[in-house]
Amino acid sequence: MRRHHPNLLVEDPIPTKTTSEKLEVKTSVVNTSISGNLVSLFSKKYPSNAECSKIITDKIARFIVKDLRPFSMVDSPEFRDMIACLDNRYQVPSRKTFSEVVIPKMYSDVKVQVLSSLLEAEQVALTTDGWSSRATESYITITSIHPY
Repeated sequence: MRRHHPNLLVEDPIPTKTTSEKLEVKTSVVNTSISGNLVSLFSKKYPSNAECSKIITDKIARFIVKDLRPFSMVDSPEFRDMIACLDNRYQVPSRKTFSEVVIPKMYSDVKVQVLSSLLEAEQVALTTDGWSSRATESYITITSIHPY
């Protein structure tokens, strides 16, 4: 303690105490100091460029894309409350950020991967399917399969 945490070390104010009593005094001071540091550590929000923040944002974006969720979901108070419950240091980006930055970047990354995969393929089989959603939106799906 003296070498690594001298600021947390409290000298015994009453020299007549036993060793266990000395330990209790010092432990309570250390615990108070540590708990104060932990509270301040866990109350700070992640910077938007922090690695953990990027990972959580990417996971939310994947959920939106894979489940065909609306971007407005991230502005929902219940969604934000759920995320705060899971990690109160994470600040959920706005739907504008998801729709104009995060998901378009995800799209371009996947597009590059697909093009790279197709360029490396010697053979490609394509199938197509047209379908309509429950909201009567028309879609066409193209599936590409290439043997490795």
